[in-house]
Amino acid sequence: MLHSAQDLRAALEKGTDELKLDTMRRIIISTLNANPHPTLLMPIIQLVLPSKNKHIKKLLHFYWEICPKVDENGKLKQEMILVSNAIRNDLQHPNEYIRGATLRFLQKIREPELLEPLIPTCRACLEHRHSYVHKNAVMAVFTIYKNFDFLIPDAPELIQTFMAAIPGLDEMMQLAVIELIRKESKGASSEGALKARYIKCIFELLNSGSHSVKYEAATTLTTLTQNPAAVKVIRHSRRVVPHHAHRPSTIQANLEAGKAAAKPPLRALILGGDFYTGSVLASSLTRLVLRFAEISADQRAVNELRAEAMLIMTSIIRVGQSQFASVPIDEDAQGRITNCLQSLAEIGQPQPIKEIFLHDTQAAYTKMVAHEEKKAGV
Repeated sequence: MLHSAQDLRAALEKGTDELKLDTMRRIIISTLNANPHPTLLMPIIQLVLPSKNKHIKKLLHFYWEICPKVDENGKLKQEMILVSNAIRNDLQHPNEYIRGATLRFLQKIREPELLEPLIPTCRACLEHRHSYVHKNAVMAVFTIYKNFDFLIPDAPELIQTFMAAIPGLDEMMQLAVIELIRKESKGASSEGALKARYIKCIFELLNSGSHSVKYEAATTLTTLTQNPAAVKVIRHSRRVVPHHAHRPSTIQANLEAGKAAAKPPLRALILGGDFYTGSVLASSLTRLVLRFAEISADQRAVNELRAEAMLIMTSIIRVGQSQFASVPIDEDAQGRITNCLQSLAEIGQPQPIKEIFLHDTQAAYTKMVAHEEKKAGV
């Protein structure tokens, strides 16, 4: 095992991406354990930073987040200027995934001196054609303004301009808007006219063609207002879904009908980079299969449905990792789908995840809706 800074540097100098990945993991673990190896900062900049390997770039983002970036006087280290230049290049990268991942990384930086030279490039990403970049640019601008408002003093106007175009945005961007409003509405600044604009925006999203956007908009609306209309969007879904979910024939029919009717548009969405929908599909399939296994004595039918569901989930991940997808699958969506796969792989064994999927989430959802109904006097 490598322990000293000299050993770690020697490993970085050997050149292979696999060894660099392993060495960076060791350096990160050491840094998290209060042994940051400050003498390795420049070797990492020289030997690792130029790499085009996406896995190395992800590890570097994590390393830049946790490594000491200021000197003993509290000033930004001179070496970080080179890091800033590399981050700026990634913000202009032709690959949408790298741009989006870098924008997500910016949301975790707490050194304004490091962020300041990156602001113009970050703002330019607001105009990017791809929704993954656009979404993360909006979140980056919001986070930077919230932490250091002097870096982007016109951020509220930028966000308002963006929100005015919400009805014409795609599903991923509409969900990003809801996430942004949900985060901001927790603060004191969500009062008065600003809160009214949020409510108006959410009401517009209730008319979205996407069911997931409608659902997220309705649940967010209940946190902003006690308007009975918002509670009534949710009550309907609660009434319909559990009523039919307990019938084995209905579950099997839904799986087959969904596979037959929704396959072409779903394929188009996934190839277009909408892996959020893919993760929602994986979660829904997991619930259906677990429910069917709970109420059916036909083990063969259960295994067939489980195999079919797992094949669909595996295919989504494989497509997301292939050259056919317009943008690679993001780690959040892949993680959710992998968890669903693991849950189905262990079906039949005592597992708390089954209780979470089938009972705990429904109980929490029912309790939340009942609470909102009580508040709204419905």
